[in-house]
Amino acid sequence: PDPADRRVVICQLTGPGHEAIERFWRIGRMRIVELSESLDTGELETVVRGMELLCRAVQDKTRIEGAPEPSEAEQ
Repeated sequence: PDPADRRVVICQLTGPGHEAIERFWRIGRMRIVELSESLDTGELETVVRGMELLCRAVQDKTRIEGAPEPSEAEQ
């Protein structure tokens, strides 16, 4: 329970839960590396610029709507 609010229950991942999440994200990172190996430098720069634009759009939308910022894992 949350000592500041009895309506809230604080949950945390177990050690095995953290390991499972890390494996999940590692698979995604490996896939991105595989895909990026087929791109030349110019194409990679375009992809990076696109990702920067998408991240900025999410931040702008969050600021406008007052929604919570996405966590690092969601980005």
